[in-house]
Amino acid sequence: MAEFNPTLVLTFKTDEDLSSSAYRCVVLGSDGLMGIATSDIIHGVTTDNVADGSSTEAAISVQVLGVAKCEAGASFLAGATVKATTGGKITGSSGGDLSLGIALDAAGADGDIVSVLIARHEA
Repeated sequence: MAEFNPTLVLTFKTDEDLSSSAYRCVVLGSDGLMGIATSDIIHGVTTDNVADGSSTEAAISVQVLGVAKCEAGASFLAGATVKATTGGKITGSSGGDLSLGIALDAAGADGDIVSVLIARHEA
């Protein structure tokens, strides 16, 4: 049986160097540009199509719906709700946090790439 995994990937501009930031949480600023998310507010996750927009605004692909690959910033279990942490990586969330979604894989350490079902909500 085939899997059904609808995704929605949109193109945005950035003025940050995201060339080493694949699979990181991003937020849309009031200037209309995407940047690394460092708080509970997350608008999507970068794909592997990242760029250096530090000299000239560059286009990046941002996944806003579906099952996304994300880079972990700490260990957590599969099934945990996750949120953005330092550098746009993800970590487990707790009550009151705005969550990106649900980890479908466990992360054993900082830097692990895991699948996350994007389902924004308050944890």
